[in-house]
Amino acid sequence: MLFRLQKNKVFLLVLCGCLGHSAVLFACINTRYSRDEEEQLTSDTVKLIMGQIAHHGDKFFELQLETTAAEIKAAPDNVEARNDHAVAHLKLRNFDQAEEELLAIEESHPGRYRTHANLGVLYKKMGRYQDAATHVRRSLEIQSEGHLGLGDYYLRMISWKGDRLDKGTRTAPPTTNFLGIAYESGPAATATNALVNREYLETLIKADRSYPDVYLVLGDVLSHSGEDELAFRAYTHAISLDHPAAPTVEDRLDEIHATWEKKAKADGALIVLPRYKLRHQLGDEMMAAMDWVSAFENLESELLTKGLVPDFNELKAELIKRGHKDPRFIHVGVVKGSISKHGAPSATAVFTIVVVVVGGILLFGYLAVTLIRRIWKHFKTPETGLTEA
Repeated sequence: MLFRLQKNKVFLLVLCGCLGHSAVLFACINTRYSRDEEEQLTSDTVKLIMGQIAHHGDKFFELQLETTAAEIKAAPDNVEARNDHAVAHLKLRNFDQAEEELLAIEESHPGRYRTHANLGVLYKKMGRYQDAATHVRRSLEIQSEGHLGLGDYYLRMISWKGDRLDKGTRTAPPTTNFLGIAYESGPAATATNALVNREYLETLIKADRSYPDVYLVLGDVLSHSGEDELAFRAYTHAISLDHPAAPTVEDRLDEIHATWEKKAKADGALIVLPRYKLRHQLGDEMMAAMDWVSAFENLESELLTKGLVPDFNELKAELIKRGHKDPRFIHVGVVKGSISKHGAPSATAVFTIVVVVVGGILLFGYLAVTLIRRIWKHFKTPETGLTEA
């Protein structure tokens, strides 16, 4: 197990580094515009797992700061504008300014759901998990269904992170998921637990796509329902986000892969790619999803600079119009074909490669000799047979 994890180390470090910056900026915020945008987020499970989720870039929030500042200047007690102004600061990582504004709103307009929910998001980003849990808990007292209809899932996520930090167990692998279910009980026990709701899990990814444990729990649900390809992707993404219980996730991946190998062995016309090839394939697909998100942000910035205010659906449509296609998420399970035991090309494939290579060498040699003979013949003198000076 340790050897396998070491082999994955470079891949994981590179992928985590690439995912980190953009992933942590997407969060469960509450603004005047967030409800409409949530309805435009994808419900395609594979896109959610792989990270192809639309969200605003910095340019949007820079303009939000300007717009809301003008609104506040015209009406200092415009609490919605003040809230959106604070969120813009939060998104641009101006955490002190965001905190100052939200606390001022709570003082002048106490007991607002949005204020406490956004303070919860802010303190989570700042690593102040106890404060984050306090405010999310207060927001749930005001609105029990929570933001995005998540109930207490966001609170449980924050509490899971905070508990590990408070108990000094951050370096030790956790034994339970964020819903309190033991990992060792297996996917079936997790999937059938009354606390588990697939819709909530997928929505939590929309709210915070940088949280590794939600991918592990969703993977358990998908695995139990027979959706092994999606489960494999979810577990792989959990690893890419440096899940603290990585050995548990690797065991889940091994179980699925072993099931595929058994199926392939029973049918000689079927194969399953080795783990290392699947790992690289999914890594490439995650990178492609990140490229899509980057293109989405760049397009938004371009159009905002021109004075246009497109919504998510308009941006996605414009990307397609410009020829920027969605990433392809290729089949990762059992497929038709032939492959050797160790993942090398089959004998037939090797023979084909050898024939092509040897044929290419012979052809190159023939052309080279022919060219040399023609040059020699051209410069050869009739009298002496020597080349001209």
